Amino acid sequence: MKKFLLRLFLLSGILVLVNNVIFFTFNLPFCWGNDIAYSKEDYLLKHAGDFNTVFIGTSKTYWQTDVTAFDSLTNHKTKSFNFGIDAIAEAEILDYTDHLVALDKNIKYVFIEAYDIDLIIKQNLHTCRQKYWFNINAWWFTIKAIWGSDYSFRDKCRGYAYNTITFAEWLLKWDLLKDVNRFKHTSPNADYLGNNQTGFVALGDEKVDFEYHLSYRDRLLKDTSINKEITDASTWVFTYYQDSIKFNSGFYNGLESEIKKLQSKNIRVFLVMSPRTHEIQLKNFAPPFIGVEDCEKINLADARYNPEFYDIKNAYDPTHLNKTGDKIYTEKIAKAFNEDVAKAK
Repeated sequence: MKKFLLRLFLLSGILVLVNNVIFFTFNLPFCWGNDIAYSKEDYLLKHAGDFNTVFIGTSKTYWQTDVTAFDSLTNHKTKSFNFGIDAIAEAEILDYTDHLVALDKNIKYVFIEAYDIDLIIKQNLHTCRQKYWFNINAWWFTIKAIWGSDYSFRDKCRGYAYNTITFAEWLLKWDLLKDVNRFKHTSPNADYLGNNQTGFVALGDEKVDFEYHLSYRDRLLKDTSINKEITDASTWVFTYYQDSIKFNSGFYNGLESEIKKLQSKNIRVFLVMSPRTHEIQLKNFAPPFIGVEDCEKINLADARYNPEFYDIKNAYDPTHLNKTGDKIYTEKIAKAFNEDVAKAK
């Protein structure tokens, strides 16, 4: 039995080594498995040195941070690119951050969105987009953050299982060759870059997935009580987080590690928390965000101090802002940046 297990272990190790060597020879860009991210990465590669500021986050960053307006408001101290990507979570945000900073040595300012961990839903399991980028750092961060999260025991078990399966699939790479072949025959889609080629696209102006986003908007229009639920969730979390929510130390340590890594490269870090997030998600990352002390923090999620983001007039759908909201959102980030730069002088 021991000999059998040893042979099985050695065979698995050889397969992992061979598959990873094969993938190394493909010389794939790090965003190859995500069409939005690859289109943005390709543009940045072709314009290396043009930007000194990058915004990295979820769709909340992608569709809400108008970097052209932001640069105008900073009197062009910044030249910014929006690397917001639809449907990602914190581990992927941190992974992109590492790669983007390595990609362009001219980056001086990095805005990182704090967002939830990914338990992985069943329909996303085994997909290329879920596993192509995964690595041991992402797996370890996620496992620790799930442990300290506010999710139920059942959801935590699902998160452990699905993330571990995804890590194993990334490591083995058995069925990613077909996805590599698709990628090799796919060109970057400039529609993901927006009208100004800065990576920002306002909801309502997008040329990709417009109908899907419109259907999500209809949920808010048909049931405006969702807006009150989102607002009440923010108010409750920020009022009672110290007494009623478990502090997620795994998430906090991941943020702190990333911030220190960037600061060691003389990069100024801004941590951003966006508005309109569901309660269970907000519980997981709001306390760690508040606990961070080593960088400038921009908390736009607290409905008590940012009521305009919870006014339905400024909302596009349950969790995103419309163009009016985008303008206010961008202005508040620029104000925080200008104040921080002024303090640093």
